Amino acid sequence: MPIAELSGSVGLDLPEILPRNGIHGREGAAVLDTTDGWDHVDCVVHVPSEPGDATRFDETELDRWRARIESDVFDALRLTRDAIEPMTQRGGGSIVFVNDAVVRTLAPGQGEDAAAKGALLTAVHVLAKELGRARIRVNSVVPGAAAAPDAVADAVVFFASDLSAVVTGQTLDVTR
Repeated sequence: MPIAELSGSVGLDLPEILPRNGIHGREGAAVLDTTDGWDHVDCVVHVPSEPGDATRFDETELDRWRARIESDVFDALRLTRDAIEPMTQRGGGSIVFVNDAVVRTLAPGQGEDAAAKGALLTAVHVLAKELGRARIRVNSVVPGAAAAPDAVADAVVFFASDLSAVVTGQTLDVTR
């Protein structure tokens, strides 16, 4: 079943599901600008930037770490902050952060990516506790190295839908 059909069948009211590479970095902060004219926001999905070149810490400029954390973490936080008011007015909503397998398995040279994605994973727990009173759920999807894009999209749709209405602060590892 195509994602568009599935999303409608589980009560998800989104005009589209963004592909993994559809938003990243600074572009992610502009996603809610496209909601002008919508009467509500049900769900926000943040997809962080792709991993950069593997560079060991002692060979990396710290500005690379700062840029990665800015694009992956702070763009997600800005997007979340922009969604709070419309979701609260609607009576709740869902925020999904797509993460990366680097939070589970780390190789040398992945420090900047692992630090940013680890902070993003921690943000899910903090935001779930703080936004729960407004009935805003915050969850994370961690695609494994061999995860198929459809399986990742299915996990995002699950968290975005009413099927996960009682789930917040959780991480779903997608391995197929």
